[in-house]
Amino acid sequence: MAFMPWENLEPQSGLIIYQKEWLSENDMAVFLHLYQPMLGAESAALYQSLRAQIEIGAWHSSILRHSDLMEQLVMGKEEYIRARQRLEALGLVQVFHNQNPDKQVQTRYDLLAPLPADKFFTDSLMSSLLIYYVGEDRFHRLVDRFSWQPYQALEQADWREVTASFRDVYRLPQAIYPVSQETREHLVRTNEGDKHFDLGQNSKFDLQAFKELLQGSFVGEKALTKEVIDMTQTLHEIFGYDEVSLQRMALEACDIKENKIDLDKYQAIALAQAEADNKAPLKERSQELQEVQAQAQEEAQKLWKEQGLSDEDLEFTATLRNYPSVPFAKSIKDQQGGFLTKNETQAIGDILQMGILNPSTLNVMIHYYLVEDGKDRLSRPLLEATADDWSQHKVDSPEAALLYLRGRLDHQKQAKIKRMQQQRQARYQKKNYQKRSGREEVKPKWFKTGGEAPKPADQTNQQTTDQSQNLRDLIAQRHKEDR
Repeated sequence: MAFMPWENLEPQSGLIIYQKEWLSENDMAVFLHLYQPMLGAESAALYQSLRAQIEIGAWHSSILRHSDLMEQLVMGKEEYIRARQRLEALGLVQVFHNQNPDKQVQTRYDLLAPLPADKFFTDSLMSSLLIYYVGEDRFHRLVDRFSWQPYQALEQADWREVTASFRDVYRLPQAIYPVSQETREHLVRTNEGDKHFDLGQNSKFDLQAFKELLQGSFVGEKALTKEVIDMTQTLHEIFGYDEVSLQRMALEACDIKENKIDLDKYQAIALAQAEADNKAPLKERSQELQEVQAQAQEEAQKLWKEQGLSDEDLEFTATLRNYPSVPFAKSIKDQQGGFLTKNETQAIGDILQMGILNPSTLNVMIHYYLVEDGKDRLSRPLLEATADDWSQHKVDSPEAALLYLRGRLDHQKQAKIKRMQQQRQARYQKKNYQKRSGREEVKPKWFKTGGEAPKPADQTNQQTTDQSQNLRDLIAQRHKEDR
């Protein structure tokens, strides 16, 4: 049975909570209306319970146990850890473990303030996530709720000011009593509202290639503001758009004369494209990028073949790299006459957001369960158990996933392939990247043109049937207890 993070939790171990930032009533209003829809009821209740543990004037709680919070919220270990991780992911809680196992307090939670409303809505990641969870109509109502409308200016000719001045009411003090610098440092300040996480960290998005593509389309460098770059990285992480797709969207949203990219239009184009992507696969990258990737893949394929992958296997894994996981799963279920449920979509999205697996590796899992294993739906427990197992065994590519399922993964050769691909990518980034025309749609090899359903298993060749049976036997053995 795969290891899950809550298995390490000792409910009776010591815990202390620190409040690093002042939480005002306005902060809590932002939390309630903007964060809670993304967090869910359990995480929202945990956040407010952590806040309630802070002692007045101390900025920290007394020593607690995890079980105190779990009993208060009626949560098991799994629900408790999941609720906490959602708070961590949105930058509301930081978690620290004591390196000394003999200490009474083994865990520290630092409670952080939510972003102010203005920074929340101008942050591309947070606003995009909120739209995803609540829809555009409710999103715009929330924008109105946190917007300030100045009163209508009155005709000054009709009014005469009679406001009392300070001197009319108060006597001036005899002396000035300044507050010391030490005291000033401890006064409550307005939260700066910084995010406590960085999307750009560990991102595979080639920002330099994106910039060069835009500049090749006569968009000046000044148009690439920090806000535009943040929005671009957000759209890449959430929807899986590549550099070429985002260059096209940014160019469509750009006023060439003003040399300015309209962020609202940029985001709207991406959201509209996301709807279309759920009905059709994404386009291939530009011809030049395909040539670079093809050269690197040719070198890597030799090593994969030494471990037992066939040409058909490598063609299959190459196809998987062209699909974000959610549209990929939806396309399969559409072909099978079903539909991708909201729970399935969120389960796939959560695994990707946590960075457990990359999209192409996750696609191997999705394809296996829906096509090879014939499951009707993708259950969250099964996906998470498999993802955790693969993560622990360093399965980080679709080829490695196939070999791991067959029990023939050579980790040394896998590491060699990864180094070779990283070196190839580094050389590629030094080149001038120019857009080329002539992209064509790529579809999985098991899809027929014209939207026909996939062929039944008995119509495939004997080699594929044998491989499918091996995959079913191996995955069934590893997750027998989970199901």
